[in-house]
Amino acid sequence: MSRAAPLLLPLRPCLLPALPALPLRRLLQDPVPRKGTGIVASLITPTRDPNLRKRIASSRGRMKSSFKPALLEDAYPGAEEEIELITVEPLIQKRRFLEESGAKCIVMPCHVSHLWYDQLALGCTVPFLHMADCVIDELKAADLQPLEAGTRPKIGVLGSEATLASAFYQEKLRSQGFDVALPDKATMEHAVIPGIAALQRRDMEGAKNLLRIAVQVLLVNAVNVVVLACHNMPTAFDADDPVLRKCIDPTHALARAAVKWSKTTKGLAR
Repeated sequence: MSRAAPLLLPLRPCLLPALPALPLRRLLQDPVPRKGTGIVASLITPTRDPNLRKRIASSRGRMKSSFKPALLEDAYPGAEEEIELITVEPLIQKRRFLEESGAKCIVMPCHVSHLWYDQLALGCTVPFLHMADCVIDELKAADLQPLEAGTRPKIGVLGSEATLASAFYQEKLRSQGFDVALPDKATMEHAVIPGIAALQRRDMEGAKNLLRIAVQVLLVNAVNVVVLACHNMPTAFDADDPVLRKCIDPTHALARAAVKWSKTTKGLAR
């Protein structure tokens, strides 16, 4: 069986220069052509990327028939202040629907949804990639060295209050040998939260200035790399912005992991 040509999409600087930055939307638009069936399924909300459905719909005519992305975007309300209203059962039903529809791998490009990852993944019969695991794989591959003597490599995490409160990034990073730094209360109140709000109202210049401050606050505390744990946070910066060279976009890491899975899984080669 011939191998598909690798995807080379240097869209944005990332932690590992040798790896192309591959946003999930490009993964859906430009799948690895291969015989057999490979379905990458997503559980996301429309508020995370309101144009993603249109992009996928317009790209379906260009897709190989062997690759059928499934997009479910009505699983929960989407506004983080409404998290207490969310029940996990509808998400589990969506995951089962994807499996029953023939999905071979499931990805969930939404940080907040990972609050329920363990419940969603319980009993799943196909690989269900976790965004934090994908980030950690790339951090390990980078062979980071601590910036202070007698310490471990330190990773900063920027995200919404809900994502940071869930602590899944912190717990997974620490369990894999990394120290973790989070923004302090003042940085959250005066930079991170207003920066995310600026993104939501499309004030890109304001978002860039605020989030740059938040990143720099972490970097001056001997942080090796900052995880931008809010899906639209990286869009605040220009593609050639030097700040991105010290950051990693988890949705890119997730997409790269999905591509790697699709290229190495025997089931897709049949």
